[in-house]
Amino acid sequence: MEVIPAYDTPLPYLLIFPFFVAFIALHYLVFKPILAYLDQREGYSSGAREAAAQLDSEVDQRLAEIRDRLEGARSEGRALRADSRARVLEEEQRILAAARRASEARVDEALQRIEREKEEASVALRAMTATLSQDIAGQVLGRPLDA
Repeated sequence: MEVIPAYDTPLPYLLIFPFFVAFIALHYLVFKPILAYLDQREGYSSGAREAAAQLDSEVDQRLAEIRDRLEGARSEGRALRADSRARVLEEEQRILAAARRASEARVDEALQRIEREKEEASVALRAMTATLSQDIAGQVLGRPLDA
């Protein structure tokens, strides 16, 4: 008894021939179009990824430009605000100095007027004092006093 039978006919070889024909037909009719479609799809996907990466880098670049412009505008605003504040403080100092000078002038004028009135009152009081003292002395002595 033989373990492996011996084939006298070329049947196994004849059965391999349709397999190869079917394989070649499937290769050209099915596998090749599917592989071409998959390659094309991979190309579209990688192209889309590259385009997305490029757009992302452009967005980042534009965003950085916008941030730089925004920071420039903010610093310009701070500079304008500081300049305006300095001008307002200078104007305030000028107005306060003018008001201070005006009030000091009015105070000096009032002090001079008070001093004049004091002198006038002093002169008037001296004149009244002499007259009043003569009247009082005359009433105490009972006779008029003549200087």
